[in-house]
Amino acid sequence: MFKVREKDRLLEIPELSESESKKHEILGEAEGQNEHHCLYLGAKHGENFFARVVGYRKVPATKKEMKIRVIFYAKTQAKKLKSKKG
Repeated sequence: MFKVREKDRLLEIPELSESESKKHEILGEAEGQNEHHCLYLGAKHGENFFARVVGYRKVPATKKEMKIRVIFYAKTQAKKLKSKKG
């Protein structure tokens, strides 16, 4: 679990299981030297990152020079259906 001070509040970002992560959409992914490096990259490049992130998963890195890859998740957005009235 990440604990981050964001403005005047303490934000806790839990690590999700694989089954829990399927309930959410991917917000972004980052590869780095450690979890905190990945969190920094996610926050730097993710739009409204701390307002949207609900959890993360650690997975093996795909780049040889990196040690870890973290996938960040956001709440799944319900698709808006447009109805045609005729």
